[in-house]
Amino acid sequence: MRHGSWIPHHGEAALRQAGRRAVISYNPTKPGRHSHTYHTYLMAGLRQVLGVEVHSGNEHAAKHTQPGLLKILDNLPDGRKPALVRGDCAFGNDPLMTELEERQQPYLALEERQAPHQPSVPRKRLDQCGSGLGRL
Repeated sequence: MRHGSWIPHHGEAALRQAGRRAVISYNPTKPGRHSHTYHTYLMAGLRQVLGVEVHSGNEHAAKHTQPGLLKILDNLPDGRKPALVRGDCAFGNDPLMTELEERQQPYLALEERQAPHQPSVPRKRLDQCGSGLGRL
């Protein structure tokens, strides 16, 4: 595999955990039940798993995935680095983007919004647009 010929994708999934070994943690589908979270690192397109980390269910946020992702990237030789790192909006946060920029690693992630988005131009109502449809 040559430099820039692949893209990693990372994410997490929360799953129920039962038995005496279960640690009380967050389960989004059944509050109060035990769970654990799989943080996975995939080679996009091929769906090849680069790594999996298991955390308690209350460690499901992207900040718990970041150390494992950076470790994988740091352990790759220069000729084997990915073209870019891909993630959803949970990974579009300043700490992760700063770390990737310091490593000069291109990335693609939706930015996390802190406040509700307000459009700069308000939408006109259909009756004001002259569409002939009148009011809805």
